[in-house]
Amino acid sequence: MSEKLIIPVQGRINSDNAASFEKELFEKRKSAPEASVELDLSDLEYISSAGLRVLLKLQKGEKEKVRLTQVNKSVYSILDATGFNRIFEVAKAPREISIEGCELINKGGNGEAYRIDEDTILKLYNPSIPYSVVEDEQRKASNALIAGVPAAISFDTVKCRDRFGLLYEMIKSHTLAEVVMDAKEEEVSQWGVRLGRLTKELHSIKADKSEFPSYKSIFGGYIKRLGDLVPEGAIDRILNALNSVPEHDTLVHGDIHGGNVMLQGDEMLFIDLTDISYGHPIFDLYETYVVLHADPRHIPGVNLSQDRALCLWDNAIREYLGTDDAAKIAKAEQFIQVFSCIRLFASAATSARLPREFKEMMVQKAMEILPAFEKMAPAADAIFD
Repeated sequence: MSEKLIIPVQGRINSDNAASFEKELFEKRKSAPEASVELDLSDLEYISSAGLRVLLKLQKGEKEKVRLTQVNKSVYSILDATGFNRIFEVAKAPREISIEGCELINKGGNGEAYRIDEDTILKLYNPSIPYSVVEDEQRKASNALIAGVPAAISFDTVKCRDRFGLLYEMIKSHTLAEVVMDAKEEEVSQWGVRLGRLTKELHSIKADKSEFPSYKSIFGGYIKRLGDLVPEGAIDRILNALNSVPEHDTLVHGDIHGGNVMLQGDEMLFIDLTDISYGHPIFDLYETYVVLHADPRHIPGVNLSQDRALCLWDNAIREYLGTDDAAKIAKAEQFIQVFSCIRLFASAATSARLPREFKEMMVQKAMEILPAFEKMAPAADAIFD
C-alpha cells in the first residue's frame, strides 16, 4: 500500500497569505514525492478563491485525487459552491458524540471501547491519534467485511471533544471476555474451542494485498520507534528476523483476545481492526498467547481469572491446530512463545502511557528472547508440521 503524506492546513487563507501558503504547501509536498497527498482541514476556518487556486495547482501535479479531510460546514459549502468537491476527494468533519454515562467495556493501547446503547459500540481513540487513522480503520473494517471476515459493521466516524472514534453496530452484544467471565466452569472450554475455530476461519481467507498492508510493514514501523530503548544495532536485528518469517497472504487480525471478539446472539465477530493485515498466521497466535498468559485481570477489557484464561488458550490452540497430540502442541507453543518478543518490542515502542522503567523491563525480556527469535523465525511454518 502506498505511503500517505498528511499536511495540516490552518486558519484563514486569502489573497494576503495565499503565496506563503503555496510555498509552504509545495515544500511539504516535495518532502515525500512518491506519497499520496491528504490535506487535514480540521483547523481551516476559511479559504478564498486565491487559496482554492493553490489547491487546484497542487491537484494538477498529482496522478490521483488529493484528499481533503475533516472539512467543516462553512469550508465544505465553499467547495460545494465552486465545484471543488468534484475535483478533490472530500470528507466532512465527523459529528460530535458524548460518552457521559456510557459503560467502558474495553481498554487498549490505542484507546477505549464504550457501549453507547444496546445496539452500538464506540471505539474511542487516544487524543494523540489523528483522524486519518480512524478513517483507515473504517476502510479496513469495510474491506474485511467484503473479504468475508466475521467482523462487526462500522457505520460512522465521530468526535468526542479532542478525540476521534468509530461506531460499530453491535445489537445486544457482549465481549467474549464478559461471556467467559460469567460462564459456568464446564462451559469455558467450549468458548476456547469456538475462539480457535474463529481464528482458523479468519486464517482461511486469502488477503487482497492491494486492500490490506503487510503485518511486517505495520510492526516493522512500530519497531523502528524503539529508539534508545534498545542497544545499538538491535533494531536492524529485530527487523531482519521479522522479515525472515515465511511470506503468507493470510489475513491476520493483529490483536485477537477476549476483549476484541464480540458475541452478537450466537455469532462471534471481530472488532478493533487497526492492525488487520496479511502475514503468517503465527502473528495472531502469539498475540492471543501473550494476553491469555499474562495476568488478564490486569488487562482492561479481558478481566479473566488465570485459570479461565489458560483454559481458553489450551482449548483454542488444540482446536486451531486440529490435534490433541501434546508433543505437536508443545512444539507450536515453543514457536509462539519465542515470537511473543515482537509484541514486547512493539508495546514498548508504542505505549505512551507506560513509564519508561516498565518499557525498559519489557525490552530487556524481549532482548533475552531475540536470539531464539532470529533462529526460529525462518522456520515458522514448522508449527503446522
